[in-house]
Amino acid sequence: MTNSPRKGEKLTGTPKMLVELGPLAAFLIGYFMGGRIGPVLDRTFGTQMFSEGGDGVFVATALFIPVWLVASIYSVWKERSISPMLILTGVLVIGFGSLTLIFQSKIFYYVKSTLVYLLFAGLLGGGLFINRIFLKMIMGEALNLPDNAWRTLTWRFTWLYLALAVGNEVLWRTMTPGCLPDAPCEGEAWYVRIETFGFMALIFLFIIAQTPFISKHLIEEQDVPQDGTSDSASMSEADKIQPIREKPESESSKGRQQDS
Repeated sequence: MTNSPRKGEKLTGTPKMLVELGPLAAFLIGYFMGGRIGPVLDRTFGTQMFSEGGDGVFVATALFIPVWLVASIYSVWKERSISPMLILTGVLVIGFGSLTLIFQSKIFYYVKSTLVYLLFAGLLGGGLFINRIFLKMIMGEALNLPDNAWRTLTWRFTWLYLALAVGNEVLWRTMTPGCLPDAPCEGEAWYVRIETFGFMALIFLFIIAQTPFISKHLIEEQDVPQDGTSDSASMSEADKIQPIREKPESESSKGRQQDS
């Protein structure tokens, strides 16, 4: 007798929030508190790059990587899977973060968001050309829409991510020209704020703007009895055969009247 593997549990509430937002919170804490955390990291690892001015990105990357690993391990342990978004974010951030730490160049961090948005746009838009609606695969359980509506939404999200990719390139090239390779500058702090909170707000507002379109094309499920059976299926067998029983009884009564 073999034991079947334990099924994963769906993360909800606080655990889900910690798994999804924990790595981002660690990154922001590392960046904006790099002046205090950097010396601790330098003493721990015997380095000097975390304490020097302008190295907030290095501290943020160093904190993000272990928190992301813990969140991923916990997600796999509880759900027996890891979300594609967490995988994609981890690969890109850890990949570019590692290059940032190895080469001590912030440009790897700056272009990370550009590549993420281009990848999203490529997956969504390219999927339509091979008749794959990836947006429906991600959100299909929450929204019941016809395929033509999903295609329209997919194109809208594709153009959104392309615009964000262009916006990120414009931002970091205009706001952080004096920050490379490792010089401190005020523009970088504003870039991090806009890139993190500003772009997130734009995505949120974009989703809200799609509410009228979604409501117009939303397919409402037909009402069914709570027991899940239709009226015809719920009709008892006695109700179905009752008319058949009544006919012989009426015919027999007529026969008795004729005999009398």
